[in-house]
Amino acid sequence: MKRIVKRIFLSLPIIGLIGVSSCKKKGEFPIEPVIKYSNFVITGDSAKLYFTFTDGDGDIGLAKSDTGFDFFIKYFELQNGNWKEIILPAPFNYRMPEVNKSGKKKAFQGEVIIDIAPTYYNPFSNFDTLRYEFYIKDKALHESNHETTPDYSIIAPQ
Repeated sequence: MKRIVKRIFLSLPIIGLIGVSSCKKKGEFPIEPVIKYSNFVITGDSAKLYFTFTDGDGDIGLAKSDTGFDFFIKYFELQNGNWKEIILPAPFNYRMPEVNKSGKKKAFQGEVIIDIAPTYYNPFSNFDTLRYEFYIKDKALHESNHETTPDYSIIAPQ
């Protein structure tokens, strides 16, 4: 089987960058996207969220002419012992770049990297613990499973 490797990066204003790298045609996967949390790396005020995906028909990502979002992140803070979703002024929703531009149904898997910048936390909050829940939708609007990051203490600059 011929192995296809593509690297795609899309810059996003204000909050960050989504990258889909090492997308490979390999194996059989369900037509609904499946995601799996990999890592969350904090660097100063910014952070990178890493996760992997599979999609059986390769309809992940949006063409430049498409509107809307296909990657969704919910931001949660631990407030008085309970997790509360916080709706931020600039939501963590993104447009993933189109992975399969051929239009042919192909199985894909890859890694997505999201740069959350200029800050990964809510600078107006009085609470210091957060986590993210995230998911994607493909072009057919199949929603992936939801993944959650571990809990993180906010390291705000003094």
